[in-house]
Amino acid sequence: RRVPPLCRGLDAPPTMNHNVLVRYLYTTVNGIAGGVAYYTVFPAYIYLLTHGSNTKVGFAEALQGSAQALAAIPLGLLVDKKSVQRQTVLRLMGVLGLLCTVLYMFAVWQEEYLLVCASLCVAGLWNASQIPVDAIFADSVDTCRRSGIYNVDFVLGSSSGAIGPAIAVAAFYFYGNHWTLSECRFVLFVGCAFVGLASLLQFAFLESKTLGHESEALASPVTPTSPAGAASDPSEDGAPIALASNGCIHAGHVPWIVGISDISIGLASGMTVKFFPLFFQNEVSLSPMAVNSLYIVCPLGIALVSIVLQKTSKYIGRVQANLLAMSIGVTLLTLMGFLKEYWKRPEIIVPIYVVRTAVVNAPIGIQQSVLMDFVPKAQRGKWAAAASLSAFGWSGSAVVGGMLVDAYGYGFTFYITAAIQGLAASLWILLLGVVPAEKRDEVSSAGVDPLSSSTVPLLQGDDSEDEAWMAEGSPSPEPTPSDTLGPPTDV
Repeated sequence: RRVPPLCRGLDAPPTMNHNVLVRYLYTTVNGIAGGVAYYTVFPAYIYLLTHGSNTKVGFAEALQGSAQALAAIPLGLLVDKKSVQRQTVLRLMGVLGLLCTVLYMFAVWQEEYLLVCASLCVAGLWNASQIPVDAIFADSVDTCRRSGIYNVDFVLGSSSGAIGPAIAVAAFYFYGNHWTLSECRFVLFVGCAFVGLASLLQFAFLESKTLGHESEALASPVTPTSPAGAASDPSEDGAPIALASNGCIHAGHVPWIVGISDISIGLASGMTVKFFPLFFQNEVSLSPMAVNSLYIVCPLGIALVSIVLQKTSKYIGRVQANLLAMSIGVTLLTLMGFLKEYWKRPEIIVPIYVVRTAVVNAPIGIQQSVLMDFVPKAQRGKWAAAASLSAFGWSGSAVVGGMLVDAYGYGFTFYITAAIQGLAASLWILLLGVVPAEKRDEVSSAGVDPLSSSTVPLLQGDDSEDEAWMAEGSPSPEPTPSDTLGPPTDV
């Protein structure tokens, strides 16, 4: 297949966009912050503070998610307004992040559950700043290189997530390898320092460094004048180019299907994600250093599998790659619940968990690149807000997960999570034949570096080729390979 008009001219030397570089740094610092305090130590701290209540761990997490959801919709609508400078919004959110850091450290020092919950509400508001970050990032990435840029961002987030637990391991080594409030508090303080640094980086995003037509959506939603079941991609002369449809689903449906699937998976994941560290602490009897060591391996595994899955998607398609990974992940989580008699044997249950975590998180980059390929620039704030609703589901369902764990145990909660994740992932079947498959030879022939962002203007194509492209009705190929942070990683 030929390269569509939107993607022509990519043989010119790429240059790295300022906002992409800032995003890479922001993702790395944010990943370290989450790895130090968020993955393992925070749920353990709440669990110890509340004398062993999984329900209260879930409630605290739900407060944070609810605050984020409340801020997400108005913030998403705000950043889509042309009269609003997104960099100004981000700087205000950066100030909020610094205040959040101070309040959170004070709450942890006081060891007051209600005060910690209040600080988490403020943290939830700050988490919504991911919306303008995502919108500026999407507008700073060349459409035909989006998948590769997003995958680099995702790999940075995953691999930096391993640095955090490594810092936590060092802290527990010197401060004491025991699950106590004082030891957890020390590690949380280290994590707060990185949260403050991430807040400062929000001041570095610049609206003036975003791209123009180069970062527009690959497909625009169907308009009243468009043929039924078709979407359009603008060519150089403004004429629409027919995109793929499988007869029932067209390009305008893609964001809705991806969004519904993402929110549903978030609801399912929230019931277990926060409780995996407690599962290894209480059921597998791992020490703090052992649990954090596990969370060093998982992000690295996610990064590795995401690279392999990205390359695989170039041969089988992004939709097929996502379905493959989610199927394996759901199966392994079900197996973890089934093998209850082996929970006290780390050599069996830990490898299953590591592989499951790596595989189920690997397609996040693919999912995000598909979403942004089918969302017009003017609507990216709104859809970034929808991604925050997924984070709300991830957090809000933690209350249900805590109650299920207290009432029925971890295994039952694994089964429920796996069932909902499987149903949600199956929605991607509807996208078969709609999201175009990437061909490896198209990327190599165009001279595209999948790890580079470009500010190179599009070159004029041959009109005869454009007419041939429309006559064939060929779908535009997806950009080069996958992801971003968005909602919390399901680890």
